[in-house]
Amino acid sequence: MTVKRLFQLVPLALLCCGANNVLMGCINKSKVSLKQSDSVVYSEDVAEILDLDSDLLDEVVSESNLALMLGDRVDVSDTISLNALLRSDWKSRLPLKLKSGLVKTFEGLEESDEIVGLGDVMVSQFRPSVVHSKNLKRIEKLQKRPLLQFDLAKVELKNSSGLNLAERLSRLNRTPGVLFVEPNISLRTVAQPNDPRWPEQWGLASANLPWVWAKASPKTQALVAIIDTGVDINHTDLKSNVWINDGEIPNNGIDDDLNGYIDDVHGWNFFDNNNDVLDRHGHGTLCAGIAGAIGNNEVGIAGARWNGKLMAVKSFSDTGVGRMGATYEGLLYAISNGARVLSSSFGSPSASALMANAMELASASGVLVVAAAGNEASPAALYPAKYTKDFGQILSVASVDKNLSLSSFSNFNDGVDLAAPGSSILSALPENKFGFMSGTSMATPLVAGVASLLWDHFPKASALDLQSAILRGASALRSLEGKIAGGRVVNAQSAYLALSEALNLPDVPVLRGLQFQLFSGKWKSSAKLEGVNPTLIGSMGRISTRIKSSGKNFAVVYDSYLKLTSDGQYSFYPSSSGKVELFIDGKEVQLKPSSGKKNSELVGQAKLSAGFKKFKLVFINSDQKKSIKLLWSGPQIQKQNINKSSVLFY
Repeated sequence: MTVKRLFQLVPLALLCCGANNVLMGCINKSKVSLKQSDSVVYSEDVAEILDLDSDLLDEVVSESNLALMLGDRVDVSDTISLNALLRSDWKSRLPLKLKSGLVKTFEGLEESDEIVGLGDVMVSQFRPSVVHSKNLKRIEKLQKRPLLQFDLAKVELKNSSGLNLAERLSRLNRTPGVLFVEPNISLRTVAQPNDPRWPEQWGLASANLPWVWAKASPKTQALVAIIDTGVDINHTDLKSNVWINDGEIPNNGIDDDLNGYIDDVHGWNFFDNNNDVLDRHGHGTLCAGIAGAIGNNEVGIAGARWNGKLMAVKSFSDTGVGRMGATYEGLLYAISNGARVLSSSFGSPSASALMANAMELASASGVLVVAAAGNEASPAALYPAKYTKDFGQILSVASVDKNLSLSSFSNFNDGVDLAAPGSSILSALPENKFGFMSGTSMATPLVAGVASLLWDHFPKASALDLQSAILRGASALRSLEGKIAGGRVVNAQSAYLALSEALNLPDVPVLRGLQFQLFSGKWKSSAKLEGVNPTLIGSMGRISTRIKSSGKNFAVVYDSYLKLTSDGQYSFYPSSSGKVELFIDGKEVQLKPSSGKKNSELVGQAKLSAGFKKFKLVFINSDQKKSIKLLWSGPQIQKQNINKSSVLFY
């Protein structure tokens, strides 16, 4: 067996203190030198290769986020677990320092070589992922377009007292072959156990699901992945709804469908790296029951969707502990194996490049992500729910109680899209039991179940259509004003009607994001793009992007609404590699060099009143490099990327 294969077969090591370990780092032994002034440097081309907004990566490597990743402590174990994203050609580029003192690339290793460093940074282990590239290739086929390939590796960094952690991460990020390195933070499920007091599933009735159930039952279309502690696949009220991978022959010890996983008949266990997806914790089974327990069978309960399939993606241990690396690979597995809805009842307060990349891949693959806002009673969602501000096709879900008031534990406001029933929710538990839990974890699979049920009735709808309909159809409650955007709580009946009326978005500001039209062709003057036919219509969740096109003549028109909370003077700073025009309420905002010099930053100023304003940005380019970014400032608004403020709607 070659040394390369040996590296691939080493099981992933997890560094955790138990179920209560929330962020990476155990209180143990030596200390890492970490000052509040520390931040991490990364290569500028990372954003382009990963197809991520550079602002997202700036947030990941910031001082405050690094502190969150490591917790408020600087005490850590002897090793620090990292996730390393590698260039597709890393095997011939990455300098590996060996115990013998030699430096070789991966392609030049011999079986006796032992890796002790990446470049000039000492490590204790380096384990490339076996399946990451396979998942990306399957996602590439799903998206029907070439993806910039990259690889994933697990790295354990040797801790040395007195060395600066931020500097070592920066050195790794500048090492040939390495794209980005970040701590392998822990994730937490977001449920709170409660005593059983409610013998009814009040949440399903509150969401008007019986009205949709009364419609003719269609053939199921949308596979739901439960990214959690596993699922009791033998539960009487779940068993026939558990997904079966038709490409696998059970228990033959062979990867029949060549997806990199042996006998993944019902899903995969990414925490233990095997096919045992059974839930011994309870959280995952309860979420699965809310989303898709068998209905109308005179047994137990009914799920939001009675006869849909549930994929078990076990990314958390039997004590509820999870790691970013395992959860990331679980998300890619679900996307690449056909899941249309990802029920994600977990979160972390810190941003992550890995999680952002997973959300980008889900969004580009037409997958709807439903994510829990979190249970800290905080005015900000956890990640990945908070990425709803940066990507399309993510629904961030808060929790309401039986009185349809915000649950006492629920996060709200920043990064939250709508609420759903999440207090004292009855559902399935392992070993054919039933019980109650509370949390945004419970609200999340209810919305995921609603989305998949609607997708069954409207199979031609896109993930963005579903997202839009759920938000447009949500009920506006006075009790949620000032806490949830639009005071919204999920309403399956109204969402169904919104989809049945039309799949086109109406001309009202109802949803965070941007509608765009893409143009290409031959023109000499196209200031207003008259007579130019659009070649693509779609939506984007942010206005900072690099655009790829084979044609030289190229333009994008973004149509949206801008929500202003104050009257006053506003400034707009577009940064682009081509001509750019800005219109607000149909009037062009004149853009001039801020310093009066030809190549200085453009700025446009407008005196605007509070409320919704029609917003249009026209970007025109005639060369091969195409990028656009828009910053703004105004009353009580510091200069920042406009999508950071959650003020764009369509």
